Amino acid sequence: DPPRVRGADLCFWLHENLPPEGVPDDVIEAPPEFCVEMRSPTYDWPLIYEKVADYLHAGVKAVVVVDPYTKTASVYRKSSPPESLVFGDTLTLPDVLP
Repeated sequence: DPPRVRGADLCFWLHENLPPEGVPDDVIEAPPEFCVEMRSPTYDWPLIYEKVADYLHAGVKAVVVVDPYTKTASVYRKSSPPESLVFGDTLTLPDVLP
């Protein structure tokens, strides 16, 4: 309320979670396994945090926010504190990717 559609910079769905008729040309109703948001000059932190909250509330298991300006990334999950990464770290999502 009101309904809204979010579009992350990158989304990943497991094949078995896609509609049986294949990938639609418009909105996929099922939440992706994870999303990636890239911070840009037009996105301020309050908007990014709002999007992260919306994704997690919709059922996305992990949201990765990449900040190219500081060369950092943060991984957000519904039931744990954010995980921080710096340039050179390896991002793994074992709870999301098989």
